Amino acid sequence: MTEEEAEKIHRASLALLHDPGVRMEHEGVYDALIRAGARPGAGAQVVRFPEGLVRACLEQAPSEVFFADRSGGGYAIAPGGPSRVWSVPGLYVQRRAHHRLMTRKDLRD
Repeated sequence: MTEEEAEKIHRASLALLHDPGVRMEHEGVYDALIRAGARPGAGAQVVRFPEGLVRACLEQAPSEVFFADRSGGGYAIAPGGPSRVWSVPGLYVQRRAHHRLMTRKDLRD
């Protein structure tokens, strides 16, 4: 991916976070985001993230995150590092008004 392509994706992400925003189904998380500077969106429990808030949060984020496994090992994820895919038993697939647990076939697809 080129720098220009990455910047285009970043700009599109900022635009979507601002409008329409993201629905937060947990009232406590919704309230905390509003207190932190997010704005209420058009729908119930929808939060809109101003670009300045997103940039401020990104500046505070660590440059590397370590994911530990149950056996004491794990791996670090950092920009420019290898891609990783992981899942947990609680992932769901949403299709219209129905949802179900994610399957191995969903991950392959």
